Amino acid sequence: MPLEHDSLSPKIQRQANVPQADRIVTTSNKLDLLFSLMFDELLNGSSKVVTKSFAVSAADAPYQRQHHITPLNNHITPASTCQVPSLAPTVTSYENINQAKTYAENDQVADDEFINIFCTPEEVYVNQPDGFVVPYHPDKVYRLKKAFYGLKQAPRAWYDELSKFLLSRGIQIHQSPRGIFINQAKYAQEILKKHGMTSCDIIGTPMATKHLDADLSGTPVDQTKYHSTIGALMYLTASRPDIMHATCYCARYQAQPTEKHLTVVKRIFWYLKDTIYMGLWYPKDIGFELTAFSDSDHAGCLDSRKSTSGGIQFLGGDKLVSWSSKKQDCTSMSSAKDEYVSLSACCAQVLWMRTQLTDYGFHFDKMPMYCDSKAAIAISCNPVQHSRTKHIDVRYHFIKEKVKKGIVELFFVGTEYQIADLFTKALPVERFKYLVRQLGMRCLTPVELEALANESA
Repeated sequence: MPLEHDSLSPKIQRQANVPQADRIVTTSNKLDLLFSLMFDELLNGSSKVVTKSFAVSAADAPYQRQHHITPLNNHITPASTCQVPSLAPTVTSYENINQAKTYAENDQVADDEFINIFCTPEEVYVNQPDGFVVPYHPDKVYRLKKAFYGLKQAPRAWYDELSKFLLSRGIQIHQSPRGIFINQAKYAQEILKKHGMTSCDIIGTPMATKHLDADLSGTPVDQTKYHSTIGALMYLTASRPDIMHATCYCARYQAQPTEKHLTVVKRIFWYLKDTIYMGLWYPKDIGFELTAFSDSDHAGCLDSRKSTSGGIQFLGGDKLVSWSSKKQDCTSMSSAKDEYVSLSACCAQVLWMRTQLTDYGFHFDKMPMYCDSKAAIAISCNPVQHSRTKHIDVRYHFIKEKVKKGIVELFFVGTEYQIADLFTKALPVERFKYLVRQLGMRCLTPVELEALANESA
C-alpha cells in the first residue's frame, strides 16, 4: 500500500493499514527464501523496528516500560520518508507507548556497504517500505543506525568522514586571518622516505625540457615499483599542480617502463625535496568570478604525435580550484585544431563548475576564457562550418553554441602570460617558477604558517 504523505512538515506520517492478503504475500519466511542468498554475505547484524509513536515520544519518555517482542527475520531497511525527533519537539503521541523496540538477533545492517555507510549521531526513523512491511507490526518504523542515502544527514556524515580521511592521508589545512594555505608536506616527506629519496639532490624543475619517448630499446625496470611511484605522485597532485604535467607525462609509460623513465620520475622527487612545503594559497577577499585558461602543446608526444591539453580554472581571479594536463585522443593536423580541442575541454569543465556553483547561489554568465591562439578563437566564434574545419569531431563544436549564447567569452592572451602553459610542456627554470607563482602557489614553512595564524585579523 502506498504511504500517505500530505505534508513535508516534521510530523508523524501514518502508514495505511495493510490488508491481510498483502501481508500473506510478504511474509518473513518468503522474504528469507527470496533474498537470503543475496544478503547473507552482506548483512551480519540487527536492524531496529520501533513503533511510530515511540519514534517521537522516546526522547520525552525515556523511562517508559519496554517489552521485548519476538525477534523477526527482517533484513532490508530502505524507505522513502524519515522523521527526526529533534526537529519536532512539540509533536507527541502516547499511542502504543508501551510497545518496545524489536531486535533481530542474527541480522545486522551496520556493515552493509551499499545501504548504510556512515554513522549518524541523530535518531532518524523511516517508514517501512512497500513490499517489505513486517506482517505482524505494520504500524512500526525503522530506526537507522547509519546515515541513509538521500537524507540531509548523509552529506554531512560523508563530509565528516572524508575530512577525517584526507587529514589522515597528509592533507594539511592552515587557516589565518589573511587566508587559507593547503599543502601535503607531511605526505611528501613520507613518500620521499618510502622511495629512498630523503638524501637526494635538489633541482629547480620537475622535468627537463628534453622530450621523453617510449625508449623501446631501454633496460626494463620493475613495473610494480614504477606504478607505486607514479601513484604516490598522482595523489600529491591534489595540492601540487606544479608537478601535474610531469607526473601525467611519466604515467604514459607505465606499461613498459625503462631506466630512462624511472630517472625522469626520480627527478620529480628531487624537485619535491627542494619544495617540500609548497602548497596552494587562497587569500581572503570577496572576489568570486570564474575564469579559465586553456593551452596545448602541438604534437608534443614523440611516440604518437598527439598534442597535450592543459586547462586551469580560477575563482576570484587568483584562487586556483581546478587544473588538468591530458594527452588528446586525436591527432591534430594544425596547432589551431589542438588549441580548439583544448578550448572545448576547458569549456566543458567551466560549464560543470558553473552548474555546481549554481547550487550555492552563484550564477555566472559571460565567463572569460583565455587562449593564446587567435585561430582557435575565430573557429569558436564562427557558427558556420568552414571547409578547413569540417574534419574536426562534432563533439568539440559545442563551444560555438556556448559562445553564441553568451555563456562564455573568449579572449586572446599572449603566450608569455598564458598560465596554462605549465600543464602542456616542460619549461626552463625561470619560466617555470614564474608560472608557479602565478598559480597562487607559495612555499611556507611551519614557522611562517604559525606567524600568519597568530596575526590579528
